[in-house]
Amino acid sequence: MKSLPKNPKPHIGEDTLPVGLFKIDKNAVERAVKLIKENKHLIDEYRKKEKYIFE
Repeated sequence: MKSLPKNPKPHIGEDTLPVGLFKIDKNAVERAVKLIKENKHLIDEYRKKEKYIFE
């Protein structure tokens, strides 16, 4: 198995948002937000079923 470099350099470009020490791809954030909005009814349904987790 190939070992990872000790200090990987994050790709820093126009499409990255600095979040703490991490750089996050803006497109990935937008896709995640879109998916959450599209599936909000499923998330709400799950929260009702598993409400003890969210209390």
